[in-house]
Amino acid sequence: MRSFPAALLVAGLVATAPAYATLHSYSVKGTLTAEWTPVPPELGSVYQLGTPVSGIFTIDDGIPDSGYSDSNWYRGAFSGTFQVGTNVVTASSSLVYTFGTEYYSTVTMLGGNAWGTGGTVSDTQPVDNLRLIGLQLRFFYPGGRPMDVPVKTWLADADPHSGDFYLQYVDANGQGVGAWWQITELASVSPVPEPSASVLFLAGSAVLWATGSRRRRRIQATGVADC
Repeated sequence: MRSFPAALLVAGLVATAPAYATLHSYSVKGTLTAEWTPVPPELGSVYQLGTPVSGIFTIDDGIPDSGYSDSNWYRGAFSGTFQVGTNVVTASSSLVYTFGTEYYSTVTMLGGNAWGTGGTVSDTQPVDNLRLIGLQLRFFYPGGRPMDVPVKTWLADADPHSGDFYLQYVDANGQGVGAWWQITELASVSPVPEPSASVLFLAGSAVLWATGSRRRRRIQATGVADC
């Protein structure tokens, strides 16, 4: 009895495999500056001028919006881990949005719930009498841009030196305190193979190996290749 064609088996696996959104990962670096505002004295115990920031962040444009008041600007989910001096800041379940006028446009990653957008943020080196509630990573573009452009296209076009990184703290009275870093480097990171792709590759390889093995045994037994 002829075996079921391997190509059809692989096609069936593709048809039944769950769909996963494409993840886009990036590395970023920057330096704490006083370009916009001085470093608040409340943060001086942890951050000083020149404090570096570096990290990896990921955009998932397949996760639907949840909780953002203006979903017309929503462009995907954001998560990342950043080394800020000796502090490690992590954002998860957060979002990306785009904004534009005729004069300029921005793509912004918002970590945590400081701006009422949902998400969480945490750190390993708390600042005395302050609580970290959000981070912001943003890039500017001259002129207006279509808002429906994928985030990976926005970031591919970004001038790293147009970017900034911001940490938002609050004190016991809810008063905000923050500091700005000037971004100096932005680069795409090779993505990790997605679960569906890995499963299909392994399953397809196994099917093709098994089919080839059976065919070789038939040739050895009969001396005739099965076409």
